[in-house]
Amino acid sequence: VFLDAVDELAYWETQLYDFLRDHPTRLRKTLPLLMEQYTVLAHRLKDAMLQYVARRNAVAKSKLKTATSSSPSPVTMTQEHYTISEQYLQLPRDTIVETGKSLSGTYDPTKFTK
Repeated sequence: VFLDAVDELAYWETQLYDFLRDHPTRLRKTLPLLMEQYTVLAHRLKDAMLQYVARRNAVAKSKLKTATSSSPSPVTMTQEHYTISEQYLQLPRDTIVETGKSLSGTYDPTKFTK
């Protein structure tokens, strides 16, 4: 079940990046259909991220529970694994934030501070 969440997240992440690559910001700002398509893709990606986090946390709880039982599990989620999974989510989060800023009316690329 966790691998399904990983696959879904990767699929929607790829779909959003392909869309952003194929349609420049100027077109996305002016054409309502592209703006709607971007919104749908962003929401699908957010939903996939929420599913990923929920399933990762469920796996972490179950693995830690079996690791502390009488027969330790060979696979446990350590703090390092948890940190890596959070870093994996950071790029899609940043992408959604930055593309949302670029589509808003107050966005000025000359004042970009990254």
